[in-house]
Amino acid sequence: MACFYFQECTACIDGLRDAGGLKYLWGSRCFQRILVPVDLTEKSLAAVDLAYEFATQSGAEVILLHVIETIEHVQFEELKPFYDRLEASARKGLQEFSERFVSHKLKVDDVLIYGHRTKEIVDYAIENGSALSQ
Repeated sequence: MACFYFQECTACIDGLRDAGGLKYLWGSRCFQRILVPVDLTEKSLAAVDLAYEFATQSGAEVILLHVIETIEHVQFEELKPFYDRLEASARKGLQEFSERFVSHKLKVDDVLIYGHRTKEIVDYAIENGSALSQ
């Protein structure tokens, strides 16, 4: 299931059409920023493909966000070597997911953060000016 967070251009609201619970825009430059949370598995590819299509049509910046889930009740430093390995693997995965955007000169940013997935995704969207669409 794809999960998108969009920053919308307020002048473009008339161009929006609701489809399946997500706001889709056809043939306009309404979306400025598209946040795509990814778990770096194959099931994330559908969301990345759709974000690529939106970016191609709208010129929007795409942010691929991966959250490394931290383990509660264990100090981060105790598991630092473990987290370092996860981070190296995640950075490689984010780079692979973003290659198509880069090769077509589309704006893409890879973001990697630690924490609890749901909270971190929502916090990132709010703190970085992405409007939540449902």
